[in-house]
Amino acid sequence: MAKELVVRDTLTDEMILVGRKITEKLDDTGIKPNAAFWFFPVDGDVWKLIFASPLVRTEGPRKMYMKVHEAIADLPKDLPLLGLKNITVVNDRDQLVSLLKKEIKTGSDLSDIRLSRSAINGTYIEDALIYRLN
Repeated sequence: MAKELVVRDTLTDEMILVGRKITEKLDDTGIKPNAAFWFFPVDGDVWKLIFASPLVRTEGPRKMYMKVHEAIADLPKDLPLLGLKNITVVNDRDQLVSLLKKEIKTGSDLSDIRLSRSAINGTYIEDALIYRLN
């Protein structure tokens, strides 16, 4: 039986690995998110894995959540499972995604860029780990 990944206020190596693997699985299925990153909101208490895709804008968030769920189900069984409650899907024109793109662009490849205690255009970013901002 697979164990569930516990998402908390500290971004763990396990969380980083699982987020990367989900992103890779989405890429493999042709749903290549324009943005994929862990984000810790200023007023939050847990990290959220965020995926931005035009699919959310054109077909709605349910379709994207289904694709993410399929990617999670296809992960190797030795990896802990990440629940959809810790994942947010947004359209590719989302305000947070647009803001982060002003500071960082990764291209289509995956990265591990940490953005901590930073301000972008007057907006404070507590913490983020960016795989892709394209």
